[in-house]
Amino acid sequence: MIVFKGRECRMSENTDAAARTEKAVDENGFVILREYDVQDRLIRDTASFGEISAITTYRYSADGRSVTSTDDQGVETLTEFDEQARVIRETRAGHLVAAFTYWPNGKVATHAVYDWLDDGTKGELLTEYDEQGGITSTPDGRRF
Repeated sequence: MIVFKGRECRMSENTDAAARTEKAVDENGFVILREYDVQDRLIRDTASFGEISAITTYRYSADGRSVTSTDDQGVETLTEFDEQARVIRETRAGHLVAAFTYWPNGKVATHAVYDWLDDGTKGELLTEYDEQGGITSTPDGRRF
C-alpha cells in the first residue's frame, strides 16, 4: 500500500528472480512496466493508464559514472555521479538543473536547484546542510 497526500492506494507487484519489479498495478488500473539489462540496471520504464502511456529509457556510461534518461517527449536528462556513486550533477535538455556537494562523511553539504527561464536566465535555489545532515540555510535566505 502507498499513501500519498493522505490517500491510500493499493498496488500489486510482480517481481523477477532478482526481486526487481517487472510490473506494478494500482487499484485504479495505473500500470508500471520495467525492463532491466543483464547488469540489473533499469533500461525502460513504461507508465500507462488506459490508452495513455509514457516511456522513459535509460543509457549508462561504460564507467558507471553517468546515466542518461530520455522521456517520451524526447527530453534527455543526464545524471552524473562521483567516485562514491553519489549524484553530483543533473542536466536536462542541456541545462544544469541540480548540483550536489558532499561532506567528507558522505552527507550532502549543498543542494542547488536551477530554473532556466525562456530568456536564458538561470535562477538558483540553494540549500546548505551541516555535517550531520541538518539544514543550515534555505533558498529564502534563512539561516539555522
